[in-house]
Amino acid sequence: MSSLKIPATGLVTGPHWAGLIVNGEKTWELRKRRASIGKEFGIIAKGTGTIVGAATIADCLGPLDLVQLMENRHLACESEQEILDDVKNGYDKAWVLANARAFDPPVRYRHPSGAVTWVTLSPDRLIL
Repeated sequence: MSSLKIPATGLVTGPHWAGLIVNGEKTWELRKRRASIGKEFGIIAKGTGTIVGAATIADCLGPLDLVQLMENRHLACESEQEILDDVKNGYDKAWVLANARAFDPPVRYRHPSGAVTWVTLSPDRLIL
């Protein structure tokens, strides 16, 4: 575990989505805001208290329209209805993910109060 590189920040996402990302199946993360290209981040499975892996933001596309999102929904691992909901709610930027990897076992951490999307993964937050 000591040689495991934990990124400085972690993205909180649903456990289902987190698993798809670290397995390399979900290569688009749809969000409302743009993201910094080249940023490596941890993948936090919401509600589990664990960092399940890491990935890098290789590109940021958008805003994308409904046609573009529907044509590429397989990259986000989303259904047509999920894409319609995303567009309605402003999730029209695609973070293109690369270098996804799973942590085996996942790394436990202390989740800070109020953190919803991003978590600073300082060493004192990790439970090693």
